[in-house]
Amino acid sequence: MFEVEIKFAVPDPESFLALLKEEFGLVFGEEIFESDLFFQHPNRDFAQSDECLRIRRHKEQILLTYKGPKIDSSSKTREEIELSLGDPDLPPEKRLERSRELLNRLDFCEKAHLEKYRRSGVLNYQNRRIAITLDRIPELGFFTEMELEVEFREEVEEARSILFGLASDFRLENGIRTSYLELFLAKKREIESIKM
Repeated sequence: MFEVEIKFAVPDPESFLALLKEEFGLVFGEEIFESDLFFQHPNRDFAQSDECLRIRRHKEQILLTYKGPKIDSSSKTREEIELSLGDPDLPPEKRLERSRELLNRLDFCEKAHLEKYRRSGVLNYQNRRIAITLDRIPELGFFTEMELEVEFREEVEEARSILFGLASDFRLENGIRTSYLELFLAKKREIESIKM
C-alpha cells in the first residue's frame, strides 16, 4: 500500500474546524491521545534513508509501522506497512513493553517519544473517502493531514491531485513534507542550541 498524504500547519484551529463544518459538513470525532515511539536501525541511518519505524499506542491498539522513503517532491507519499501487535488478551501497556523490548533486543534504539492529540474525520470528495485529521502536538502546534491509501504506484499521481484540490478548497497553502518526528527533532535541537 502507498500512503498518499499531505500536511499543513493550522494557525487557527477553531476557524479551520468551523470552515470544514459549515462548507463541507465535516465534523471531527473526539480527540484521541496517541503515543509514538520512534526507533533507529542499528546499521542504517533512517534520517539519511528517509525511513521510519514506529510503535504507536492508539486507544487499546499497539501498532508497529514501517514507512519507506518519500517518493515525490510535493507530498509525503510513501510505502507503509502496519501490523497490530501482541495478544489482545494482554493489557496495552504489556504489549507495548514487549514490542519495545523485542526491538531493543534486535539493537534498534529508541530515537524519540512523541505525544499527539488527534481528531479524525472522513470526507467523501470526488468519489473518494479521504481521511482527514486535526493534530495537536504540544511542542509543535496544530496541523491537518489529508490521506488517501492506494494499492498501486500508478494511482499515486491521481490521489495526490485529488488531495491538493481538496487542500485548495480548504484554503490551505504551503504544504509541509517534513514528518512530525523531523519537526520534533529540529525543535529539540533548536532548544538545545539556545541553552548552550
